[in-house]
Amino acid sequence: VDLWNKFNPPDLPKGLLPTILEEFAILNGKQMGADPAGLAAAAIVACAAAIPDQVRLKVKQYDDWFESARIWSALVGSPSTKKSPIIDRATAALSKLDVKMMANWLEKVRKFDALSPDEKKGKQRPKQTRLRLEDTTVEAAQQVLEGSPWGILMLQDELSGFFGAMDKYNGGKGAQADRAFWLRSYNGGNYAINRVTRGAAIIHNVSVSMLGGIQPEPIRKIAGDAVDDGLLQRLFPISLRTAFIGIDEPMPPINHEYEKLIAWLRNLTPHGILKDGYWSFSTEAQLIRRKLEEKHLTLQSLESINRKLASHIGKYDGLFARLCI
Repeated sequence: VDLWNKFNPPDLPKGLLPTILEEFAILNGKQMGADPAGLAAAAIVACAAAIPDQVRLKVKQYDDWFESARIWSALVGSPSTKKSPIIDRATAALSKLDVKMMANWLEKVRKFDALSPDEKKGKQRPKQTRLRLEDTTVEAAQQVLEGSPWGILMLQDELSGFFGAMDKYNGGKGAQADRAFWLRSYNGGNYAINRVTRGAAIIHNVSVSMLGGIQPEPIRKIAGDAVDDGLLQRLFPISLRTAFIGIDEPMPPINHEYEKLIAWLRNLTPHGILKDGYWSFSTEAQLIRRKLEEKHLTLQSLESINRKLASHIGKYDGLFARLCI
């Protein structure tokens, strides 16, 4: 089964998303001439990255299984599907907050560097605080995450380069270490570093949401040739329709409303509970979750047809909880 063969993707279902996200996807899709499903998926990832990881959901009633809003998605399509404009439009609000955060950090560094040696005693250089990364190495990402325990968004305009950098020297220790780090970043939690040059450190929360674009041919090759460690299976692919001629008309204030939503989510805290508390499903919601878990287990019988696809479906239970957040 060629999962990346040419086919006509379904329309974005109406009534599925919160109103602001649905209107953002549909109205911007019409103006840009782009598939609203791509805009919807990209907006969901941006929202997930904006929500601090301290906001958690307890998935089962009696099991210590917690999820935070952390989602990886790949927009799959040819260059004519406008993957990059879609990503730029959906992440502009988060990028704006990141620019402000970066400026504040640089100002703190400037003040620290201006201190005398005596004044610096007992003080640490301000750690970098960010919401977004693009062109980065694992080491640089680790430094950012040390000061950004709420989680960050990794933007990859072309995901084939992200995978290619690790798979170029397939089997090498460097590539394996990089893949292990990104695998861990999908789950979040503590991460211990012990390096000769960098010393020892604990990153309290290695949390990365990921969004990028990729063409069918590269992802077909990656799916067939890459190391089968589950890294690709963590990406939720959205196949895009071919672009069409957009409209040139005044836009309703939906983009402003979306920007306010991203800012609101960035400051979100669990309501009515302690700082280290969590949200949980109601009894009725648990019934829905269990029915979905049964459906996902049935779908995983595809293992006899495509083992990697079955492994991807195995992520759906966690994705459901993350989407609920």
